[in-house]
Amino acid sequence: MRNKNGWRLAYWITVTLYALGGIAIGLYTAFAPGETRGFLGLVGLLFLLIPPLLRLIFRLKPAYLADICLLVFIFMAFELGVAFSWYSKFAYYDLLTHGVSGMVFAAVGLCVYYYFREDKQAAPGKDRLVAVSFSAFFSMTAAGMWEILEYLMWVFTGDDSQYSIAPYVGFNGVSDTMEDMMICLVGTVVLCWLMWIHLGGRRRLLLFKPVDQFLEANWSV
Repeated sequence: MRNKNGWRLAYWITVTLYALGGIAIGLYTAFAPGETRGFLGLVGLLFLLIPPLLRLIFRLKPAYLADICLLVFIFMAFELGVAFSWYSKFAYYDLLTHGVSGMVFAAVGLCVYYYFREDKQAAPGKDRLVAVSFSAFFSMTAAGMWEILEYLMWVFTGDDSQYSIAPYVGFNGVSDTMEDMMICLVGTVVLCWLMWIHLGGRRRLLLFKPVDQFLEANWSV
């Protein structure tokens, strides 16, 4: 119980820091000379609703460490990358984020696999090949959906999530998409290789503690 309370506290600290950061970015980009993102940082506060909404819709119990990791990634990808224009300010930030996204969504994919698995009380490593394969396909599907969303956002709004001045997606979309998908694939492969080791049972990796906590919180496995 003490450990659970500790993770709950860490989660609310993360939520608070995310909210303060989003507010600061939103106000700065709205009024600072040369910034073009307006109050987009404030829009990013809506992502804070994702963990509680997912728990409500799918009737899940809190896995606070998993929620923390997800919010940190969202802040990195949206608040810093899109709202604060780090994708355009730092040459390799976009590739870094997509590489991390491959790892994050592979881990999310493993959680999704556990959710739909019929035998909820089975050992985590049961059907290891299916679990790892599902996680890999889930991650790359998420990457493809993000690229579609990014393009549609440019088509309908004229706003480029990566370059606030030149419409990079519009004029060089194939190159941009291929780079993003390939680096995401690298992140996915790395995480799935480590996942294979972790689910083998001989060596439990700390990297997968958020997933293990999700499984234990909901099905006590």
